[in-house]
Amino acid sequence: MKTPIRAIAIAASLLGTAMSVAPLAADEIPGFVWEAVSGESVPATAYSGAIDGSAPTHLCRVINRQDVEIGYLGEVFCQIGGDGMNRPYSIFQVLTVAPGVDWARAEGSKAPAASVNFSNGRGPDSFACRFPHDEATLVGTLRDGFCHAGFKDTELQSDAFDVLVWADGKGPAK
Repeated sequence: MKTPIRAIAIAASLLGTAMSVAPLAADEIPGFVWEAVSGESVPATAYSGAIDGSAPTHLCRVINRQDVEIGYLGEVFCQIGGDGMNRPYSIFQVLTVAPGVDWARAEGSKAPAASVNFSNGRGPDSFACRFPHDEATLVGTLRDGFCHAGFKDTELQSDAFDVLVWADGKGPAK
């Protein structure tokens, strides 16, 4: 039985997208530690971006060919919002150590000056943001003045959100 070339091309492109997650290495934020995770094996030391009083919310990232996307760890997948939908990723990293950071209210629709930029020179700026939803904390990426986060089978957007910032207002020591 012959496999159509188009089916092979589609499968290869999907596999390439799924396999494109790789560490950034040289441009990593000093002191931050990201760990590759699969399924429900969240390290006990994982950083939580939860709003006070809500369950822990672990930040995750997906590094693709064009940029770095920030989301939160759902039941098993890294939940990333984009294009009006939730894009759950099975290959991702969880932030375990994030020294010197805190959350600050966004200044209107813009990231505060001391915001932590996760893009590491790869694609557009990538700022982690969070907002409450149904007694939980959703973490996403700041785009176009809104915090975009994946949720169930959709993307939620909020214009009232916090952004991850450097607590000292300066950033990491280099």
